Amino acid sequence: MNTSGPTPTQLDCQNNGIPYNCPKNCSAAVQAAIDAAGAAGGGVVTLGIGRWYLDGPLLLPNNVRLKGAGMDRTAIYFAFR
Repeated sequence: MNTSGPTPTQLDCQNNGIPYNCPKNCSAAVQAAIDAAGAAGGGVVTLGIGRWYLDGPLLLPNNVRLKGAGMDRTAIYFAFR
């Protein structure tokens, strides 16, 4: 990440109205958290422990990272159309 810009923002999806272990399509809400981090100049969007169901791609702007709670703790499931 670019360290010369503004201080990166840590966005935790649970603190942005998205429950952990999201049982429904979370694409729009997760993308909104990613977009907010991008608008802040960069940051980390954290997906917590559980399953996250998405039905479309996630577009990460420059200086934004998507982080889970660990390989065996966070799972992202993409729907097939």
